[in-house]
Order: sequence, then C-alpha cells, then structure tokens
Amino acid sequence: MALLSSPKKLKAVAPTEAKPVRVPIKMSAALVDKMRAHHKPKEKSAWVADAIQDLLDRELYRDANWEVPNDDTEAFMALLNFKEKLFDPKAETFLIPAEIFDALSEAVERITKLYPSLGVNARPALIRAAIRQRLLLSGGLLSASLRHVAEGD
Repeated sequence: MALLSSPKKLKAVAPTEAKPVRVPIKMSAALVDKMRAHHKPKEKSAWVADAIQDLLDRELYRDANWEVPNDDTEAFMALLNFKEKLFDPKAETFLIPAEIFDALSEAVERITKLYPSLGVNARPALIRAAIRQRLLLSGGLLSASLRHVAEGD
C-alpha cells in the first residue's frame, strides 16, 4: 500500500510592495537644521515624502498647464527657486515611497518637457521647495491646514 503524501499548503503571499527609492540631494545646512526641528530622526524620510506629496497635491500644480504655460505654471515654477545658492551644502538621502517617487518623476518630466534647460536640477528643486513650503506651515501640511479652515477650526 502506498502512502499518500499530504497536499502542500499554499502559503499566503503578500502582494509585492514596491520598495522605497533612495533619493540623494544636497541642501543648505540651514534648511537641514530647520527641517530637523520638525521631525524625529527616524521620521525624516516620511516627513519629506509627505511634504513632496503635499506640494504635488496643491491646486497650483494640478491646474498648471504643462503644454503651454499658464499663470499657475509660472507660479508653481516660482516656488522651485532654480537659482538657489547652497551655502554650506549638506548631502542628505531620503527613502521615498515608490508611488510618491513616481509622482515626483512625473513632475520632473513635465518641467523638463516645458523647460529643457532646467531638467537636471528639477528633482532637487522640487524636493527643496516641498521642504521649504512645509517649513512655512511650521512643519504642517497645506492639505491639513485647508481641512481645518474648511471645518472652521
């Protein structure tokens, strides 16, 4: 009599989650210091990722015409400050979730398509602008601020 082998149990396989992307950037020491005042050391990447997402979720970016510049396109580009001089530059690296990195890459492509000479500096300019905008809100997010205003807080 032959022994029947037990059927193999199928292991539950978690959906493959895209790995975060390492994004190196140079920033001024002053910006790094101001940023550190608003997050814990282990929350740096999440804080920056939220800032990037918040910047790209703004009406100014969404309403910008990336084929033929309009007022929103020009206003958004003014936030980026491509002529920024980095005093005492510090190298920082952030782990950005893949979906936010993809949105960031799409923004870089849009800017590069419209302004080819700015393409090389678009990603760092977007990240620094996102950080500066978040610092202007005392470490908060514009989307959260608008929610509070709408709710009457």
